[in-house]
Amino acid sequence: MLVRSAEEYLLELLRTNADVVYHVRDRVYAVPAPPDVALPCLVCERIDTDDVQYQGGRTGLVQATCQVTVWSYSYSEAMQVAAAVRRCLAGRHIVLGKAVAIVVDGPAIEVQVPDGSDVALYSASVTARTWYVED
Repeated sequence: MLVRSAEEYLLELLRTNADVVYHVRDRVYAVPAPPDVALPCLVCERIDTDDVQYQGGRTGLVQATCQVTVWSYSYSEAMQVAAAVRRCLAGRHIVLGKAVAIVVDGPAIEVQVPDGSDVALYSASVTARTWYVED
């Protein structure tokens, strides 16, 4: 599978993983998610990009940090989906011209109550750092 960006690769992995699909069906989105989307769902976005330096020089590697956020109405469901995301991404290799690795951190859980609502939303974020060779 050859894709153009780290986000596209992560989205493709998540959309085709049976464990993830079991929990969220087809509700895997690049940021932003559609308004009024059914929950649980996943939203993926790149949050940082750095050139990898070694001894003051460029290595030709890029580190892209992406965040996959689970949105749910329940703490336990958010944690179950986040665990499925971790299992899906852990130990994978990304193909963006040349093979490199994905390192997964998280999940970090957060509870939010939107303004004017009495319903709590749970978000569990999983961070995926990818390294790939620059074009």
